Amino acid sequence: MKKLVCVLTLSVMTVLSSICTYAGSWQRDHIGWWYKLSGGGYCANTWFQDSDSKWYYFNKDGYMVAEQWIGDYYLGADGAMATNQMIGGGYWVGADGKWDPYTNNLAGLTGKFYFISDRKDMVEWDGDTLHIKGYLYRQSDNENLGYTEEWLEVEDYSIFYLLSGAGIEAYLTKEGFKTTSRHLDIGETLWLEVYSGKIISAWFSN
Repeated sequence: MKKLVCVLTLSVMTVLSSICTYAGSWQRDHIGWWYKLSGGGYCANTWFQDSDSKWYYFNKDGYMVAEQWIGDYYLGADGAMATNQMIGGGYWVGADGKWDPYTNNLAGLTGKFYFISDRKDMVEWDGDTLHIKGYLYRQSDNENLGYTEEWLEVEDYSIFYLLSGAGIEAYLTKEGFKTTSRHLDIGETLWLEVYSGKIISAWFSN
């Protein structure tokens, strides 16, 4: 099949490089999905906005990319560019789909993260919901994900404990965790393991 040269577009999507703008139809073979253009050829190494207004990306061989980052943009399992959501590991993408390292939203968050207390009102409680205010760090690479102010739910199965240099010092009840978190000293760290916005486990260290 003949490849079609795609035009460059100056718009809010300029950073997405070349964009395929021709009408056509979706096709699928033993390798994956590709887009057949009405005039012949196919989209390759380019972005494409379908009639559903969703953005897709095709690799150099013309196949749709899925579950992969293309620059600062993430393509989901269905191939559509993700928007307004947290991608696994704590990467927030905005309404335009671009990863924003300085903005964070914990809704639906999954991963391990921590806060270092720099003031007394860093955490507050409303029933079994924890209100966190401060800078969030991703544990895997210590990346500062920016300032966040968000609510996280605590489940009955959540595990809480104190951690010392020698390991786990003591396990805490839910009420014990609430009490301890209300009295964080400056410089103390609150660690959180979160799944879909709910706390699985949490611990303290200094």
